[in-house]
Order: sequence, then C-alpha cells, then structure tokens
Amino acid sequence: MDKKYKKLLSNTAILGIGTFGSKLLVFLLMPLYTTYLSKAQYGTADIITQSANLLMPVLSMGIVDAVFRFTLDKAIDRRRVLTTGLYVITAGFLLAMAFFPLLDRIAYFEGYMWLIILYAGIANLHSVLAQYARAKGMTTFFALQGIIATALTIALNVIFLVVMDIGVLGYVLSVVIADAAVSVIILVVVRRDVSLSPKLLDKTIVRDMLRFSVPMIPTTIFWWITNVSDHYMIKGMIGTEVNGLYAAAFKIPTMLILLSGIFIEAWQFSAVTERDTESKKQ
Repeated sequence: MDKKYKKLLSNTAILGIGTFGSKLLVFLLMPLYTTYLSKAQYGTADIITQSANLLMPVLSMGIVDAVFRFTLDKAIDRRRVLTTGLYVITAGFLLAMAFFPLLDRIAYFEGYMWLIILYAGIANLHSVLAQYARAKGMTTFFALQGIIATALTIALNVIFLVVMDIGVLGYVLSVVIADAAVSVIILVVVRRDVSLSPKLLDKTIVRDMLRFSVPMIPTTIFWWITNVSDHYMIKGMIGTEVNGLYAAAFKIPTMLILLSGIFIEAWQFSAVTERDTESKKQ
C-alpha cells in the first residue's frame, strides 16, 4: 500500500479512537442525563450548547480553521500563527462581554446568556490550541486530549448532577471546566510556541489568516441552521420539554455524522502535508 494511504489510515484510526471513542462514552451517559435532568432541563441545556456552537465561529472569526491551515505551512512562523489565533479569540470574547448587558435581555435564553458566552469562549480557546497541536503532527496527543476532556466531563457530570444536583448549570459547566483544564494541558505541552507578545503579530499573516477564515463563517452558520434550527422551532412552538426529548433522540444520528467527520479531519491533514511534499519534489 502507498505510504500516503497508510498515513491516512493511521491518522483516521488514531482520530477515531480519540474522537469517536470519547463521543461514544458521552452517548452512553444518556441514561444519567435523563435520570438527573428533567425533560425541560435537558431541553434548556441543549439550547445553551447549540447557541454557543453558533456563537463560536462568529466570535472567533473562523480563525480555528486558519490556525490549522497556516500552522501546516512550513514557510510561516508557527508562533506567529498561534499568537494571531489567541489574539483573535480573545478579542471576540471581550466583544461578546461588552455586549452582554444587551444580549442578556433576550428572554428566550432564560438568563443563561453569560453561560453561552463563557462556553463559546473557552471552547474556542480549546479548539485553537488543539488544532495547533494537530497541525504540528501531534496526532496521538490530539486524540489523547480529546479522551481526557471527555473523561473530565464525565467525572464532573457525576459530581454536578448526581452529587451536587445543580441541573442545567452543572451540565454545561462540566464541559466548560473540562475544556479549560485540557487547554491548560495543551498550553504546557506546546509552551515553547506560546506567546502573547504583540511583536509576534504580523499584519500580513493576520490579513491572510482572516482572508482564509472569514469567508467560511457563513458556511458554518448555514450548516448550523440546517442541522439545529429545528431545536429552536420546537422550543418556541411546542415547549422546552419536547425539545429535551428531541435533543436526546438526536444523539443517535449525530453519532453517524461523526464517523464521516473523523475521516475528513484525517484527510485534511494528509492532503495538505502531501501537497507540501509534492511541492518540494518539484
């Protein structure tokens, strides 16, 4: 078998263990969620997480994909790419906090807007760091950090839902705290590349990264609308409890979609690295 195809299969297997394995564990926790969260609570938690997923590409300007793509480019200083990514997501988070008093007035979110912004901000940080590590070729570590995040989420779910019984807040904070903890781990591993010095901000790199990432924001949003807008319609027309039932049932097709996503992630890495190899040969 051709070496490049072996590499693709290897990356797919590693990502499969880390991504699908961790998501499967969360899927198996559904009995825990349905036992310790009411239908209305689970429906509310679903709206919070889905709203954060919509907010993430907007606040980050889609920079996560650009960090992955530009880190793979050997002609560009990786430290500058990571610094740009960290500055962009920080600016987006601060902007969201500036508009928080206005956003918090939206009754639909039941006073959870602060939690949506926090979830999106921490998730963006985790995504930037994780994609940076993946682009550096740390595929095994990338899969491992996903497993660690899942294990922490599960442990915190048990503590917050079973022991402390704090409902929706506990469900969402489990993910936020796990993402934050794993972000710290990644920062330690890639600490030599981490710097928030403004001197590492290169106007050309910032411009090129945003030129690459911003056009993908509408695609992400429309994809979100296609897959998730029905949750909001159900909540608005029928109620939060029914949305809770729907969100629980929706986990099954989500697992199937995840399988294709694993291969796409592995293919992206292989495609770019192979292109660079061919360019060097020429």
